[in-house]
Amino acid sequence: MVDAWKIQGQLGNKEVLFTGEIGIDAKHLEDFKTSLSAARGEYLQIKKMAEENRLTQLKQKSNVKFPKVFACWGGHWFSSSLNIKLKYMLSSDGKLLSVWRPNVNVTNITNRKYTDHKYIYWVFACEEDFDSLLSIFNQ
Repeated sequence: MVDAWKIQGQLGNKEVLFTGEIGIDAKHLEDFKTSLSAARGEYLQIKKMAEENRLTQLKQKSNVKFPKVFACWGGHWFSSSLNIKLKYMLSSDGKLLSVWRPNVNVTNITNRKYTDHKYIYWVFACEEDFDSLLSIFNQ
């Protein structure tokens, strides 16, 4: 299990620091690292193409296949293994984003409540975001 990356974000008008964890079956770890590296390369190719063609709108599905993962976000474990299906899009300010937004069933580990249909977002907004996650696997 890879754990303890920190994400800073907004919750309403309050700055918060979330801790996320991602669980990958040991037999799929190398496949995950390879997929993440491929997604980084794909991101850079699409970014270059968008800049060269001066695109103002873009929505594109990734061709990279990831092994299934388990994830924890803000104290919630997701109850089934999740498929990572990245999508690329341009933000309103022209920044290329790579987004993973699974629809998940959530089990809150503190009070054991079960909730259906929650969304989480993982966003890679630059090459360094991919590098940061890849570096965790190379420690």
